[in-house]
Amino acid sequence: AFRSQIIAEVTLPRLVHRVPHRSNSILAGLVNLRGQVQLCISLHGLLGVIAPASSSRLVVLRDPDRAETWAFAADEVLGVRRVSRSQWRSVPSTLINPAVGFSQAVLSWNGRSVGLLDEQRVFTALRSLKP
Repeated sequence: AFRSQIIAEVTLPRLVHRVPHRSNSILAGLVNLRGQVQLCISLHGLLGVIAPASSSRLVVLRDPDRAETWAFAADEVLGVRRVSRSQWRSVPSTLINPAVGFSQAVLSWNGRSVGLLDEQRVFTALRSLKP
């Protein structure tokens, strides 16, 4: 999960064009959004988890501090939910790795545990992909 303040758009999946000699497990390629070319990343690759065969939506993140945007394919988009900080639980010690960890909290939702990602860590990691 991400905080809603950084979600710029959720749309239908688009064709991703690989970038020769630059595409990898994290940088999927380029995607056209309303005539604008955006970098498309694999959040699965960044988080080190297995990607499903297909995705249901394309999510666009916007870093408000730097006016950068990033698109990624999402398995599911379940809407916007208000969750107070009192509902945030600590990340289990088995998932904490300061060097590569991206979770800042765990939330309970519909009987599931959902990781709330630290967008600043995600944006910092994505910026390191740029040439």
